[in-house]
Order: sequence, then structure tokens, then C-alpha cells
Amino acid sequence: MMVTPDSTFEDLEKVRHALGLDKSIWQQYVEYVTNILHGDFGDSYYFQRPVLDLLQERLPATLKIQSIALLVSLPLAILFGIISAIKRNSILDNAVTIFVVAGRSIPSFWFGLLMVMIFSVNLGWLPPSGYGEPSQLIMPVIAVAAGMGGQCDQADQILYAGCHASGLHHDGQGKRCERKHGDCQTRIT
Repeated sequence: MMVTPDSTFEDLEKVRHALGLDKSIWQQYVEYVTNILHGDFGDSYYFQRPVLDLLQERLPATLKIQSIALLVSLPLAILFGIISAIKRNSILDNAVTIFVVAGRSIPSFWFGLLMVMIFSVNLGWLPPSGYGEPSQLIMPVIAVAAGMGGQCDQADQILYAGCHASGLHHDGQGKRCERKHGDCQTRIT
């Protein structure tokens, strides 16, 4: 259905009509939204199949990778948040902060490509692609978990924000929150 440099004008017009490019941009947009609302995502030019079928085929793998990544990143994020809260302004806290900022800053697809280059192409330790074997899940899970962990790892900031919102003041060492009301002090350690 695509044109080549040596295609005729009639071929070009057929393709324009088949793709709906002979309609106004507003008509194209309304048709697009209507089709999406009816579950018609169109056909893939590459696979020559409905896009919805392709999405349904790949959904189980996506959910599996996301679930494993969440199970990996959440405990690590909680652990790193606790370490940062307890060891506030220490070398360990700074290392965790650098790790978290890197996890949030580097896009998952770029981190995944870097891992493929290092661990598959250069070192040959892991397969560069595929699905089904545990060794094929390691790099995708790490790439997705790194971004998730960076988003989840803010337990100490949430703790201090919660302290301030409820009238508590932290002691600056990350060890306790105090509620000060006149003569009365309540400590949460």
C-alpha cells in the first residue's frame, strides 16, 4: 500500500484515499477518535494485522515484566528510603540519592539499550532478546524497576512532609518527629 519513488500519480492518489489523507484534518481526527472509541486501532503497516490483536498478544508479557519489576523495586525503594531517613546527609544517603536520581532521569528504553550493549553484546552474559526463559527477563525487569524504584523511593521526604502537615517538626537527624503545643511535647521515634 506504500508508494515508491517510481510510483505514478494515480498510485499516489490511491494510497492517499486508502489512508484517508484526502479528507480534511478535522475529518481525519473525528474518524480516528470514533474508531478508537469503538476499539478499532487500525492496521499495522509493518505486520499487516490489526493493532489491537498485536497489543493483546503482547499484553501478558508486558504485565509479567511490570509485575516482577514492581516486586523488585518496591522493597528496594522502601529499604533505600529507610536508609536515607536514618543516615540523613551521610555518604550512604548521598549514594542512594544519586542512585534514585539516575533511576528517575535515565529513560527505561535507554537504560535497556545500554544493558544490551554491555551484558549481551560486549560481555555475552545475557541474551539480547526473547521471552520465556528467566535469563531473558533479567534486563527488561531491571530497566523497568530502575525507573519504578526512583519514583517509589521518597519515603523520607513523605515522612517529613507528613510531619510538617500534621503540626510535627522533625529533629533534622531523621530520627524522630516532635509535636509542640505549649508545654506538651509528643515524640514519634
